[in-house]
Amino acid sequence: MSANNAQKTPFLRTINEFAEKKAADAIQLLGKALPASVVSVSNSIVTVKFELNTTFTLPQVTVPIATSQYRREPTQVGDLGVVRPADVRIGGITGLGAGVADFTLPANLAALVWEPVANSGWSATDDANAYVIYGPNGAIVRDTGKNCTILLNQTLITITGKNSAKIQVGSNSVTVSSSGVDIEGALTINGKAYLAHAHTGVTTGAGTSGGVAP
Repeated sequence: MSANNAQKTPFLRTINEFAEKKAADAIQLLGKALPASVVSVSNSIVTVKFELNTTFTLPQVTVPIATSQYRREPTQVGDLGVVRPADVRIGGITGLGAGVADFTLPANLAALVWEPVANSGWSATDDANAYVIYGPNGAIVRDTGKNCTILLNQTLITITGKNSAKIQVGSNSVTVSSSGVDIEGALTINGKAYLAHAHTGVTTGAGTSGGVAP
């Protein structure tokens, strides 16, 4: 008969240790929320490295940014944030995989989403009660089909309209279209009311005063 300690080790202690190990193994398989920084950007997908001091090296992973198609932030290499785990595979909705998810448990680094986090070292906002939008090259506001855009960069603001562009304050407006410029309201040029301006040197009949001068 082979020797063993079945009669020496209490059953309750053994079953308890078995349950604890099974629970620990299951917890280890769960997704991990970890600090991470961006190492490359492709559209709204980033590859991140984990900002952890460990005795082993975690692999870099490619994950989606936690954002919407209606808001594209100019994420840069080096940006800091965290990855958050989903409970099931999300490749089918992120484009990084295929198929419809089921309740099969994904690997603990296989269903992550990256999101930025604030830093105390950021420059102060222009207005704490205003939505401030900016990027290295400025900002763009447009419709889904790119028909109309407002482009702001370091030197220029460009407003582009598919059919027209209009600036309106009260009842006064300036509308620019392919057919010309339409001004509604009182027009002042160099401090002088346009409708009140007068020409000198005009002769009767077919005479003209020449071109417009300030």
